[in-house]
Amino acid sequence: MGRLRLPASAHELMLVLLCAAGLFFAAFFPGILEQGGTAFVAATGQNEDPCLARWPLMTAGLFTVSTNVYVCRTVHRAIAVRKHNRGNRPSEREA
Repeated sequence: MGRLRLPASAHELMLVLLCAAGLFFAAFFPGILEQGGTAFVAATGQNEDPCLARWPLMTAGLFTVSTNVYVCRTVHRAIAVRKHNRGNRPSEREA
């Protein structure tokens, strides 16, 4: 069997998620402050009111998806380690 890779730590996961949340905030910040409203309306045909709601929703979605992927990878790795360790035990006949 190949080598088992270590999963990303929860600290690394949180760091990436916080950076992504900061980038989302930077992208939505002008809309939250309602800066450039006329240009936004001219470009999209929508007002800036939903910008304040979109940033937390996108961030929450990102955290949810990422956490689910992390849990699935951790469980999958635990199962793989058990199978790997079970295959390396000496059989009762050899002992």
